[in-house]
Amino acid sequence: MFKAKLSDPSLLKDSVDTISELIHEGLFKISADSLYLRAADRATVAVVDFELEKEAFEEFDCEEETQIGLNLEDLLDVLKRAKKDDSVTLE
Repeated sequence: MFKAKLSDPSLLKDSVDTISELIHEGLFKISADSLYLRAADRATVAVVDFELEKEAFEEFDCEEETQIGLNLEDLLDVLKRAKKDDSVTLE
């Protein structure tokens, strides 16, 4: 099980916005310490190495290391709906 809550959605929204310019889909690795993504663009010209440590989250609970594949453009569409004072929970 994995659950993480961000009180500042712009932290994830801005990061995903930038990453989605290069990468359309990514495999996020979730450990007890962080949310991590390393991926290359389709032409293998650029590599994204992104890590958001658990200290950035208001709540962060990961019982066992796991991976989640996400379409970053779809994730960004959801994150864009969050207002400045909202919080975002990933589960």
